[in-house]
Amino acid sequence: MFVLRKRARELERDLAAALEALEDARRLAAQEEVAFRALKASADRDRADLTARLGDLAYLEQVCAELVMERDNLDASCNELALQRNALEGRCKDLETKLDALAVRPAPRETEGMSPENLSADVIRSDASGESLNDWWNRAHERDHQYWLTGSDGAEVWERLGVRSRLSQGVRVLNIGVGLGQDTRQLAAMGCEVHALDISPVALDRVRGLAVTHLASDLDRLPRDCFDVAMSHLVAQHMLDFDLLAQMKAVLLSLTSSGVFAIQFATGAAAALEQTSLQAKGGSIHRTPEQMERLVAQAGGLVALSEPREQFPEHRAGWHVMHVVRP
Repeated sequence: MFVLRKRARELERDLAAALEALEDARRLAAQEEVAFRALKASADRDRADLTARLGDLAYLEQVCAELVMERDNLDASCNELALQRNALEGRCKDLETKLDALAVRPAPRETEGMSPENLSADVIRSDASGESLNDWWNRAHERDHQYWLTGSDGAEVWERLGVRSRLSQGVRVLNIGVGLGQDTRQLAAMGCEVHALDISPVALDRVRGLAVTHLASDLDRLPRDCFDVAMSHLVAQHMLDFDLLAQMKAVLLSLTSSGVFAIQFATGAAAALEQTSLQAKGGSIHRTPEQMERLVAQAGGLVALSEPREQFPEHRAGWHVMHVVRP
């Protein structure tokens, strides 16, 4: 019995100790729960703060993207403005060249109403309106414009081109650029068999009956192996390279084996500029002899003579004559 009681007391002590340990565990769990709740609340606050910061970051990224787009748009606008500035600068250079070298010819008399200023304005208005080269020359011929068409004396032209000794009765001549028709009339009076080539049908009407007429748009209709002399005076400076090359090819085919194509062209500062219709109308397309030689080679011809003629320092330009023959 004594042993049982002793064992019971031990069990009571153990139970009491276990209960006390359980109570300690409960207190510790409660403390840990309080700490966990505080930690969770802190984490929730941190997450909310992070979410807010992420929202701010997304907004900043959007703002940055918009700024980048605005910068790109400004760059594009600046590039466009630079292109427009370059185009305007080129246009100004063209106009300056036109004013300086409007025509490599003696200046017209003021009393004729054709001052350099008026001539420049005439060209600029035509170019601004989009008037074609054909219409420009038709209009000049309809007005009998004394400057754009000129009325050069035939003997003066032949001497300048170096073909005077080749001209006589029965010689077949292709006269390129009718002008006022004086040269054509003098060739016909000499007894030459004259053909006239011009961009303007109005011009060709001026010499119909004196010469067989050919439009520049019908170069393929020029007769082959026909002409002893082809002459171009104050014409090449009104022609773009593309048109001049096409003309050269056709004229070379129209020459006899001993024939010569005598062509006058303008040299000067404008040779370095891009060719425009403004220059073509005003007669200020300049070429170096080397540029002309390249065109002749492309056309399949040979240069038999290349010589400078008059110089016009006030226009920073001059005249050059070239004889082109078939190979």
